[in-house]
Amino acid sequence: MTAWLGKACTAIPQLLLTIAAAILLARHVAIQTAVPVILTAILLRREKNRHQSAEQLLDDQVERSRRQMVQTLGKARIVSGFGMEDLEHAQFDLQLTEYRQKRTALRQQQRRSRLAAWLLLTAAVGIPALLLALQLSAGFSVLASLALPPLLLAMFSAVSQLASLADHASAGGELADEITRYLDRIPGVSQVAGASFLNPLSRTLTFDQISWETEDGRRILDGLDLRITQGERVALLSLDRLPACALASMIPRLIDPLAGRVLIDGRDIREGTLESLREEAIFVSGEDSVFDATVLENITCGRPDLSRQQAVDAAKLVHADHFIRSLPRGYETALGEHGLQLDAGQRFRLSLARAAARKPALLIVEEPDVPLDPDTKAMLDDAWQRLSDDRTILFLPSRLSTVKRCTRIVVIHQGQVAADGTHEQLVRNSDIYRHWEYQRFHPFRDDRDSA
Repeated sequence: MTAWLGKACTAIPQLLLTIAAAILLARHVAIQTAVPVILTAILLRREKNRHQSAEQLLDDQVERSRRQMVQTLGKARIVSGFGMEDLEHAQFDLQLTEYRQKRTALRQQQRRSRLAAWLLLTAAVGIPALLLALQLSAGFSVLASLALPPLLLAMFSAVSQLASLADHASAGGELADEITRYLDRIPGVSQVAGASFLNPLSRTLTFDQISWETEDGRRILDGLDLRITQGERVALLSLDRLPACALASMIPRLIDPLAGRVLIDGRDIREGTLESLREEAIFVSGEDSVFDATVLENITCGRPDLSRQQAVDAAKLVHADHFIRSLPRGYETALGEHGLQLDAGQRFRLSLARAAARKPALLIVEEPDVPLDPDTKAMLDDAWQRLSDDRTILFLPSRLSTVKRCTRIVVIHQGQVAADGTHEQLVRNSDIYRHWEYQRFHPFRDDRDSA
């Protein structure tokens, strides 16, 4: 709309030049024919400035609401994995309502400004055109009469230019509709009728003939079989990170296989409730963001029964307590877009504390794929040891030290398990593993964390 008004203002000089030409050709044309155009130009300039200020304010408010909604959608995996759907759905509904109200206010403001501009432009074009037509057609001079058609055509050209201006509304204007369509989609993972409580992993985790493909039809997993014993620390690797990540994401049912089954102690996890499954199989990623809440609320979110002491104990377990207490208000420090920003290592440890507070039987950890300082590396190495006590951990590792500390390494290639063993065994016997290690931790590459 601001662009529309700007172009409208640039069209006014064309009308003034047209009237000036008419005056030069017929001096008896009253100078007052230019007065409506001049006044309109002044009023349009004022309307443009007023509209710019109002639209900028509303655009800022709309953009803030849009960022909040996108941030909420971006946390969908965390929300699902930690059983926070009801809480986040209520918050998202509020954000969506607020966004729509602000978009409606912005569109009403645009319509009012557009109407005012058209009324002013009608006066600017109509009054001079009428005066020129009346006076030039009176027959006072042959030259003036000959000039009338091209002058009116010039005015018509200016009016056509104004009429063809497009409304440059904000690109985010249709976002609310897109988000609504997204929310109305049938979910890819749902709880089956008659699902019952699923007991925590106590013996084996089994992947039975697992197949999966991307939306464009690319086969990522193809009849994969894998058996993991309770208490193991297993690194899941693949040259392309997607196959390993897809397999790990099937455990808490963030995605379901195209074919095959995932079993906990011999029971298909699809027979269990999502709540009982995700309470005991938690996915933590280095890409996890924080919620717009306090540190304490970020740890206990979705679990109102967790006490402050339990949250503190979980933070201590993963070496997050020290940096939390160094924050301005400790566990009451506000985080998120309008609060304190944490670095990658701090965010990751906070996510680990959120998971540790729930004491799951099975933990899936995707390490952050960014360089970490030596202190953070040492703290994470110790945290893995602490978290391993009587717990099964599956790593999607980004550090070689994590891989070496695992009791078992599984390499996925061409949709199948291509190698399985310890670091020492695979270095000797697996070309795929050696290639993965070289690819990830080549000594001349400085963009990977090799420690």
